[in-house]
Amino acid sequence: MLHSRSARRFCRAAGRLAAPAVLLASLSTAAAQAPLYLVDEATTVRGITFRYEGDEVFPEKTLKTQIALTEPTFFDRIKRALPLLEPTPRPFNPVELQKDVVRLRLYFRKNGFLYPDIDYATSELDTTSNAINIIYTIDPGPPLILQDVNFVGPDSNYAYFHFDETRRPGWEKQREAITVRAGDRYTEFDRLRIQDMAITWMKNAGYAFANASSEVDIDSVANTADLRFRIDPGPVARYDSILVEGNRSVEDNVILRELPFKPGQVFSQKKLTAAQRELFSLSLFRVALTSVPEQPRDSTVNVLLRVRESQLRYVTAQTGYARDIGVRAEGEWTHRNFFGAARTFTASSVLQSGLLAVPGGQSLPERLVRGAVSVRQPYIFSRRLSGTVSPFVQLQRDPQLFAASSTGGAASGKSGAFNTREMGVNSALLFELYPFRTVTLQHTFSRALQFTPPDPDAERLRDVYNRSVLSAGATLGKVGDFLNPDRGYLVRPGVETGGFILGSDIAYTKGTLEGSLYQPLMGRFTFATRLSLGRLQPTGKSKRALDEGDTPRGRLFENRFDPIMFYVGGANDVRGWGSRMIGPKIPQRIVTKGPGGAERTSYVYEAVGGRSKAVLNLELRMPFPGLGPAWSTAAFLDGGMVAQELPTIGDFRWGSGGGIRYKTIVGYIRLDLAYKLRYDPTDLQDAQAVYEYRNGLSDEEPASLGRRRFALHLSIGQAF
Repeated sequence: MLHSRSARRFCRAAGRLAAPAVLLASLSTAAAQAPLYLVDEATTVRGITFRYEGDEVFPEKTLKTQIALTEPTFFDRIKRALPLLEPTPRPFNPVELQKDVVRLRLYFRKNGFLYPDIDYATSELDTTSNAINIIYTIDPGPPLILQDVNFVGPDSNYAYFHFDETRRPGWEKQREAITVRAGDRYTEFDRLRIQDMAITWMKNAGYAFANASSEVDIDSVANTADLRFRIDPGPVARYDSILVEGNRSVEDNVILRELPFKPGQVFSQKKLTAAQRELFSLSLFRVALTSVPEQPRDSTVNVLLRVRESQLRYVTAQTGYARDIGVRAEGEWTHRNFFGAARTFTASSVLQSGLLAVPGGQSLPERLVRGAVSVRQPYIFSRRLSGTVSPFVQLQRDPQLFAASSTGGAASGKSGAFNTREMGVNSALLFELYPFRTVTLQHTFSRALQFTPPDPDAERLRDVYNRSVLSAGATLGKVGDFLNPDRGYLVRPGVETGGFILGSDIAYTKGTLEGSLYQPLMGRFTFATRLSLGRLQPTGKSKRALDEGDTPRGRLFENRFDPIMFYVGGANDVRGWGSRMIGPKIPQRIVTKGPGGAERTSYVYEAVGGRSKAVLNLELRMPFPGLGPAWSTAAFLDGGMVAQELPTIGDFRWGSGGGIRYKTIVGYIRLDLAYKLRYDPTDLQDAQAVYEYRNGLSDEEPASLGRRRFALHLSIGQAF
């Protein structure tokens, strides 16, 4: 008599599947052993586990995706422990259990195990709670081993000889790139993946009508498999006619100029995909499809472009909130095809109210009102080069200017008063090296007015000047997802200079360099790090004025450089500090007048900033246990510093903590709690206490407040 497990394998090898009635009988037998005969319609699933007889082949997380029955989640367990909350019911279905066994067997077979033995006889039923703990016992059996992997043509000769001599080296490299070798375990997934890789390579090499098939010979006694791919490249083809369908207001030539291929060039499937991306980047189309319609299999290829235009005019509005800046609102009116040629016209406005802001370090929130119009030309001599011209008007309440002077005087004025007004024009050229990897050249010319509010202790500073800044930057690197990087690296160098074009009243050179690295670890764990460096060097009359220090002229030029200096700290920088609050800062007393004329006194810190900066971020991004893929967590260590000269690692201020992220259609909502590890004394001291002590209004030395070592950051998007 055969052993029962061997008998079951023998039956499965013969291809016999039990009928539903036999499955139910099998369930009754197993229930009598478990004892599961006590299950009823009210029985629920308490847990699902998998036990291997031998080494684990597939992780439990993977196997749970193959079955229909589910177990309580982390949140379900929390709900069960809390009053007035009901967990999601997880009913137990005996028939579904049998189906799950069949699903698991099919999964193992597709992945190279011909005779898996899977049962649930050790499952446990808790009669008190009428809940079952399903325990699958798995013996995968011996794996199916690849004995041979070959590529042949339609005539059964080696595929190598079916390519012309110029493409044979490329095929050899592609053949070496296929990681499946004799001796590996056979899987259906690998067979289909390799077949698709072969077709993709041939179509990118010019074989527009290439196809491939695969066959596997299995020796079920020896547990070996011979895998053979039969490929038929066909002729090398070139683009011939390109037909456009579906366009109404956009002319054919505007669409054709955006394509990365022309008639007469060798066919490439990759370029067809790139053409769709280029057309979508115009923001003109909601549908853009490229295809090769049915045609004779010869040396020419006719391409069909099907497009569907989006609405030409549209309005958008959005709002958001961050603790450092409060409520922010934006609105835009856009015409997608302004005077034809896929030109885009946009009128936009921004309101940064400071409402509900809770800036760290007791600093005033910035307020901003900005209006602008812009015209974007997508094609300038090349589809890779585009340009934008954007006149703008801006009103701003700059916290750096609201403080009267660096001596600690008191400033007064209306609480919502703007102290900076600026109008000018931005011009930019953008060259796309690769998707999301660009080089940008930008020039800004503006006329600016900035002033400090009336100050009873010092003269009011009012400054009108021209600002002309030329900047260049680039985004380089390679990551898996440019919108939410999880692997690869990015490098962003930048340089800007003021004072050399159109008579600027500020002169300087500023350079920045930022590098980010993303390294996936096991599961959904990712390690991310960023290093950011910067250096500012005033030149000419700006340098001479800044060297005069605390004089009216020196303070005047210092105010001009306030938005140009480097600052560190904030939700996307070094967490644990408020925006720009790392480094030297000066306590200020601010006297403001409300609508009724009532005075209100507040004390804030004014960040001094620096001519150099260095920031280092380390972050481990992790899944949230018990929740879906939209939820994640993070642990981080941030450090950075600003200085007038070059900061060293010994000057760094460090913060550490953790946070929660939730992925939405507009990006991640991020909540981080950070703790200051290394800090300045003023980071923990109240601004009023420091102000009064330094100005002789109090003999009591400012106390350090332990709660100021913590900072909470709420924002949208990953930190970097």
